Amino acid sequence: MTTAEDLANRFVKVSQEILTGSRNELYFDMHYLGLALSSLSFVASTDIDSFGTDGRSLVVHPKALADLFEKFLCVHSQWVDSQQIPDNNQGT
Repeated sequence: MTTAEDLANRFVKVSQEILTGSRNELYFDMHYLGLALSSLSFVASTDIDSFGTDGRSLVVHPKALADLFEKFLCVHSQWVDSQQIPDNNQGT
């Protein structure tokens, strides 16, 4: 397997992990939306630019999903910092 194929496979695996984690979060926060998302199968494809669905599958471009996830993490981190939430993970 070539390096390009390895990288593509890793992007697909990470995309599936991001979507599974997102679905699980939605299930707890917005139960009905989580149920709707879980009815769609995940398909990673480089044939599209970002996201799409045919009503049966959620088709995502792995790089577009990774970029969106990274952006979300940055925004979320800035929001948490602005709230002055204490870090409970630090030892006392």
